[in-house]
Amino acid sequence: MFNHEYIQRYIDNYKDMPVIDRISPKETMVNEWYLDVGRGAVEVVMAALAASMLGHVSRVLDMPCGHGRVLRHLVNLFPDAQFTA
Repeated sequence: MFNHEYIQRYIDNYKDMPVIDRISPKETMVNEWYLDVGRGAVEVVMAALAASMLGHVSRVLDMPCGHGRVLRHLVNLFPDAQFTA
């Protein structure tokens, strides 16, 4: 059995931090859903984390990271993690 309290801490921290809203001028997929894509990815990552036996996320690999549409959300979700993009 695993504890979901740590998941709630990640979610609470994520909700409390503003998402970086600077977008690369080279990004070609900007539309009204741009930030929603990252929020959707957070939901998927949290579902996977809930199904895992991990108690802490210390490293994150975002591949392919492109211009950071999802990465900007993951950095807020796991602020103490080491990131590789």
